Amino acid sequence: MDIGSVTSYVSTVPADWIILGAVALLLTIDAIRVGVGRISSLGIGMLLALLASTSLTNAAFLGSLSRTFSTPVLQALQFGLILVLMFIFVRRLTIDYSEMGGQPIQAIFAGVAVAILLIVTWLQVPALSSVWNFNGQIQTIFGEAYRFWWIIGSFAALAFERNV
Repeated sequence: MDIGSVTSYVSTVPADWIILGAVALLLTIDAIRVGVGRISSLGIGMLLALLASTSLTNAAFLGSLSRTFSTPVLQALQFGLILVLMFIFVRRLTIDYSEMGGQPIQAIFAGVAVAILLIVTWLQVPALSSVWNFNGQIQTIFGEAYRFWWIIGSFAALAFERNV
């Protein structure tokens, strides 16, 4: 095997795919280490944060405050705070699922599923897209047309990974 051919192949892979693969790998390692409860809570929390953040601008009391966050960075920070809050809520609801470390195949399913939920959520929040804008290939694969199927498939993987 020639090292030049390997480096030329790796250099043609878009950085977005490398980032997505690295996130899936980190989530998988975390699931192997402490179980799938934490990353499952993160996956559910991301979609709840998306729902809550879209409702926040019209909310009583906090709506006017949230509308003052006019820059994309502040809006991304606002989404991040809502995500942390939703993660804590979901984590408290599902704490008993994470009492043991995960098996490797369970961790792989959960890590990839949550990475997919992350990219689908990221593409739906305009403030996050202004922080990092994924290339057209990722936007096509995980975008509007296939978003439903990615969400259903990811939740199916999270639901059934406990039986593997």
